[in-house]
Amino acid sequence: MGNLLVATILIIDDERQALALLSEVLKEVGYNTYACDTTDRGLKVLRERHPDLVLLDMEIENSEAIELLNSIREADPEVLVIVTSTFDARSKAEEAVASGAYDFLEKPLEANRVLLAVKNALETKELKKEIKVLKSRGT
Repeated sequence: MGNLLVATILIIDDERQALALLSEVLKEVGYNTYACDTTDRGLKVLRERHPDLVLLDMEIENSEAIELLNSIREADPEVLVIVTSTFDARSKAEEAVASGAYDFLEKPLEANRVLLAVKNALETKELKKEIKVLKSRGT
C-alpha cells in the first residue's frame, strides 16, 4: 500500500445519504471507495476487492451488528473496521470495539473526524505490516 492516500475503503451503510457523503469526503482526499447499502453486497465486495479499511454502520437494517463484524473479520482478518452509530446505539458500537473493531464514530459524522480516524487506522495497519516484516527478518 505504501502511500496511504491510495488506500481502498469499503463503506457499508443502509442510509444512502450517509453512504454518499462518506464516499464523497473520502474520494475528495484521494481514497478509493466502494459504497454498499446492504450487508450482503458489503461482504461480497470485501471478499472480492480486499479493501484496506471498512466503515461499518452498526445500525444497518436486518443485521446483527456483532455477527456482521465477526463475518468481516473471518473474511479478512487483516482488515481494520471503524464502526459508526448514533448516540442511541453507542453501547452496540462499544461492544463492537471490544469485539475487535478498530474505532467508533458517532453519527452525525463530521468530515474531519472521519478523515482523522481513517488516517489513524491506515497508519496503524501500515505499522503492523512493517512490524510483521521486521519480525520475519529476525530483527
